[in-house]
Amino acid sequence: ASQAVYSGNIIVDEAAQKTDAYQTNRNFLLDDSSEVVSIPQLEIKADDVKCSHGSTISPVPEDQRFYLMSRGLRPEVAEHVLVTSFLHEVTSRVTLPKVAEYVERIVQAKLGVPGVTEKL
Repeated sequence: ASQAVYSGNIIVDEAAQKTDAYQTNRNFLLDDSSEVVSIPQLEIKADDVKCSHGSTISPVPEDQRFYLMSRGLRPEVAEHVLVTSFLHEVTSRVTLPKVAEYVERIVQAKLGVPGVTEKL
C-alpha cells in the first residue's frame, strides 16, 4: 500500500496585481491499495489576477496502455513506460542528478523492473 499527500499553496499578495499562476497536481494509482490526498490551495489578496488549480488522481490510463500493447509491448512493460515517462516530467527538473536517478530507481524497483533492487 502506498499513500501520498500533496498540499500546495499559491499566495498572491495585494501588491502582486496582474499575477498569472496555475497549480497542478497529477497522480497515478498503481494498485487498489494506493491512496492520494490532494489539497491545492489559492490564497489571493490581489483583485486583478488570473489564478487556478487542478488535481487529478487516476490509474494508469488504459487507452495509453492499450496503445503501447498494440505496438507489441507486454502489459507490465507498457505500464513501466507510462509510469517512467510520467515520473520523468518531475525528475527532469531536479537539479541534483544523483537524486533524480535514485528516485527513478526506487520507482523501477517498485514496478518490478528486472535487475533493479533499490531500497529506501
